[in-house]
Amino acid sequence: MKKFNRFVVAALFAAMISATAVTAYAASLKEAVQEKVKDAAKEKVKEQAKEQVKEKVKEYAKEKAAEYVENRNAKKEAAKQAALEEQKRKEAEAKAAEEAKETVYISKAGKKYHTKDCRYTGKSSQKVTRAEAREMGKTPCLTCHPDGK
Repeated sequence: MKKFNRFVVAALFAAMISATAVTAYAASLKEAVQEKVKDAAKEKVKEQAKEQVKEKVKEYAKEKAAEYVENRNAKKEAAKQAALEEQKRKEAEAKAAEEAKETVYISKAGKKYHTKDCRYTGKSSQKVTRAEAREMGKTPCLTCHPDGK
């Protein structure tokens, strides 16, 4: 019976060792699974952070693109406005030049009409249009050529 008891004791001891080994193995498996879960959670958090960063970058890019377009449109509008003002200025200059061409000076007693810079234009000369001077029977001065000939 001692042999049997030894065998039983040995079997029980082996079973205990196996149970302890299985428990230890199960515990190590549990730890490994927990580590994998933690790693997976960390990876998920990293992926979410990456996605958030991508979204922020996209939003920033859209904002900057909108600002660029707005600035470009503002510059175009400013250039258009400047061109329009330049055109108006040139038209005003041309009108003034045309009016200057049309404006002549006459004296009360003289029979000629003159330009503003003519030596025969005096302080008492009257400013009239070329058409008015002709209606009065005046002729162009041969010195200053107010008709531009």
